[in-house]
Amino acid sequence: MLAHEKLREVVASAEKEADFLVKLLCDEQCAADESWSRVQSCLLILRYSLAAKLIYFAQTIDPLIVAPYASRFDDIMLRTYLKIVDIDELRDDQKLQLSLPLRHGGCGLRTHAISELRRLFVSSAMLVAPAVHAATGFSVAPAPTGAQDDDASFSHFEYSLKSSIKNLSADGITSPDFNFTGPLSAKKWASGASEKLYKNTKNALEEELENLPRLECKYANARVLSCGGTGAQWLAQAPTCHLTQIPDDDMRSVIRFRLGKETFCADICPHINADGVPCGKQCDREGRHLLSCPSGGGFFVGHDSVCATYCALAAGADGIPGAQAAWKPRVDAWPRSTRGAEADAGFFRLPGSRDTYVDAVCSYANPVTYRGCDSTAGTVAEWKARKKNAEHPVFDAQNHRRLHPFDFRALSFERHGYWAKETVGFTKKLAFARAAALGLDPAAEICRWYGIISCSLQRANAKILRGEPVPARHSAPPPRLFSLGRDLPLVSA
Repeated sequence: MLAHEKLREVVASAEKEADFLVKLLCDEQCAADESWSRVQSCLLILRYSLAAKLIYFAQTIDPLIVAPYASRFDDIMLRTYLKIVDIDELRDDQKLQLSLPLRHGGCGLRTHAISELRRLFVSSAMLVAPAVHAATGFSVAPAPTGAQDDDASFSHFEYSLKSSIKNLSADGITSPDFNFTGPLSAKKWASGASEKLYKNTKNALEEELENLPRLECKYANARVLSCGGTGAQWLAQAPTCHLTQIPDDDMRSVIRFRLGKETFCADICPHINADGVPCGKQCDREGRHLLSCPSGGGFFVGHDSVCATYCALAAGADGIPGAQAAWKPRVDAWPRSTRGAEADAGFFRLPGSRDTYVDAVCSYANPVTYRGCDSTAGTVAEWKARKKNAEHPVFDAQNHRRLHPFDFRALSFERHGYWAKETVGFTKKLAFARAAALGLDPAAEICRWYGIISCSLQRANAKILRGEPVPARHSAPPPRLFSLGRDLPLVSA
């Protein structure tokens, strides 16, 4: 009875707090100050504070008792999430994507399915087992396999533990060894079980997507794969400064874009090419044409903002001490042969590194244009990175000797968020250099860079998805956007 009473209290409290979060978005006084990114803040509170309350109490209670309360709790979380992002309803596949972790292409709104409750119950038993044995001499373990349910020599807890392990084994999860318990063993087993459950959820998502028309299925698979990896950090970023803030309308737009919902309500593309001629083509409501429009306006919005963000982080007022960065309209080592086939920006005086030129590209993972992006994550980003490296050779293709005294790195991103491995490595290198120079925690600094850059990319996406008539540019952006007050000489071959 005590468990039921506590669970009812948790669910009732969650409903009140969820209503309060929604009211925050409707409060006129809060709306007057748009600088604190209400939608972004409310989603973080919902995911990291409110959604964790049930787990705190439920992990020590029989999963069969918790299950009906968990279902109600999940309904409250989902309903609140949809109200915050202004979405009326989701398909079953979109609900599954919403529950996946960020690194797997989801939105991190975890659900409390019966298998997840069983995992929590077993892992908590492993965690407390050494303390219980030290205090009471009682060994925490499941009831033996041959024990009957009416055998009074075993407690209800032991039978529940046995049943949970048996059902988890049916889901493909290895049974834990209660001869080796404690925090480390519990964490190791729980992590492995969690990954297996997430794989099961991804398999269920793929099965749901198979029910869509063939082309839509390909688009959906490419979208989910493109949403994962490092570029999903914007969903976990607190709006603590202008670099990590995403305005409310932009946040709603990019969440809808991530889930495959409609983002654009007009019929005609508003983009304008470099000669001032409007694109004028028919647009889809999911934003696919807008983000890959050949007129180029949408391309430059993401491209320029990402380059500017890297330059500001590396060589801005709060950047790497001594480092310099500049926009490079021309680099003699790689003469322009086709549009975009020369470096965008240069990074100089990096601690422990050669001067490095970068060229950025932001691509939409379209399975019609790029074969394989609906089956392998990062297909487009990696292909574009290889293409950029081929256009900017640093080593001779025949004898592999260095041609230039500087390096080149490709900054390749997919619109939904996936980063090429080379891009991740270069970002880590810059962030680590700043952390080492200023005595900061390298892991925290790397996460900061990931968050700021991914937020920059998503703000650019939102601007394009709003359908602003973005003009393409004839020439490079003004030097003030990238040079940060420095006039650096061009590098010659």
